[in-house]
Amino acid sequence: MPFAAKEAAFKAHPFRKLSFHDITIVRRALEAGREKNANGSGPPVAVIRGEREGEPEQTAAISISHDGDYATAVCLGFEPEATDGVD
Repeated sequence: MPFAAKEAAFKAHPFRKLSFHDITIVRRALEAGREKNANGSGPPVAVIRGEREGEPEQTAAISISHDGDYATAVCLGFEPEATDGVD
């Protein structure tokens, strides 16, 4: 399943020059007061390394499903807002 999730994250960010090593699939920590799911953790997210050294990581929502030998995943990717250097 991690392969399907990484592939979904890879394809959801075509504006980035990503490799599979730039993407890590983790479970998001639960926020206080939210009900735990069956395995006691939060939903999966893709953590995508920053484009340049020192840039923050980006997280993207992932949905994973599987049945037997087959897995599917969807990633909600977005292009960060462009900045023109004006604050």
